[in-house]
Amino acid sequence: MKVLRLLIVLSLMFTLYIPTTVRGEDYEVTAVVPYELVTIPATITSPSAGGSTDSASVTVSGSCQSVAPGTVVQIMRNGVSAGSTSCSPGGFYSISVSLLGGVNTLVARTANLNGVFGPDSTAVEFSFVPPTASPTNTTAPSPAVIAESDLSITSPTTFELIAEDDLTVQVSILVGGGETPYTLFLKWGDGSSETIRIETAGTYTFTHTYQSYGRYTASFQITDVLGVSRNFDLTVMTAEPAIAQTESPELGTSMEETYAVARKRWWGDLWWQIPVGLIIFAVGLYLGGGKKHSQVVVSKKKRKST
Repeated sequence: MKVLRLLIVLSLMFTLYIPTTVRGEDYEVTAVVPYELVTIPATITSPSAGGSTDSASVTVSGSCQSVAPGTVVQIMRNGVSAGSTSCSPGGFYSISVSLLGGVNTLVARTANLNGVFGPDSTAVEFSFVPPTASPTNTTAPSPAVIAESDLSITSPTTFELIAEDDLTVQVSILVGGGETPYTLFLKWGDGSSETIRIETAGTYTFTHTYQSYGRYTASFQITDVLGVSRNFDLTVMTAEPAIAQTESPELGTSMEETYAVARKRWWGDLWWQIPVGLIIFAVGLYLGGGKKHSQVVVSKKKRKST
């Protein structure tokens, strides 16, 4: 009986628990491949710390660490993004940013295309001091109006990547302050441009399709009804995929589909597991029954001899 029980247990284990054949295509492997990190802070070599200008904008330039496949330099003005540009392969950047009246604290930040920032640059304080003389163009706002205006334009993102399948990109900007309505002049960096009327302050998203891969600068100029303008540049580029993915053609993309495929394979393999288990079970019955019968015959013979 012990042999019979053992064979029955083994047959059940064989049928229910023997794993199916493991194949490489049974698994979906997703790996995030990070780009090289930026470890060296950018510098601001121009404008000079402590300097001033009577212009409402200034060109900020300096050095930056170039990492593959690209580095983005973002200029922060008083803690808010004033625009971004790409770092050249030689480790140099240059971007024009709008200034606010008074002291502007400028900081250069650098990030790889995963959006991971390296160390910030040393802060540079630079002032916008409007001239006292009135402009010769009477239709333009006075320097004092420009300096005192709280008109602003920025973006919630440091840069945008162009979709590799259709070369389409979406960019978002946040405009506020000044006197509404606004006029937005947008240049996509590939020769195309558009003018948009914006009635109220808020966040706005625009879509554009490029004709080829590359790196572009989307340039925004917002102007209110008083004639005050602010500029903002945003880096737009294509890059190598940050996600390396190997997919099984047989597995589903969702968890439910994957479970369905797994159940199908499990039931499909039972066509040979169940018969083999039944054979083992039958052999166990035969051996167990034969042993019991032989024991009965032997005991009868022993009683006759006595």
